[in-house]
Amino acid sequence: MSPQDFKGKKYGVPVFLPNGNVNPAYLAAERKVQNENKKKNFAKFEKIKAKQIKKKVYDISDYIKKNIGNIYEKDYFPGKGGL
Repeated sequence: MSPQDFKGKKYGVPVFLPNGNVNPAYLAAERKVQNENKKKNFAKFEKIKAKQIKKKVYDISDYIKKNIGNIYEKDYFPGKGGL
């Protein structure tokens, strides 16, 4: 978060009340803006995730298949006929 001018207003309400306490309306407005930003960011990354899943590049197993090749169970468990 960036520094704020505490003498002025933000979100249409004063930051501090006349007695020096933080204005609850200011805190509520700030929380509302943060939640809206959180929802936007979440939706953005879900969209990116959906594209990656569609292209088969999201999951670690997809990465392994593409860059290493198929791995079979017998390669990792010697007692079952592997190495």
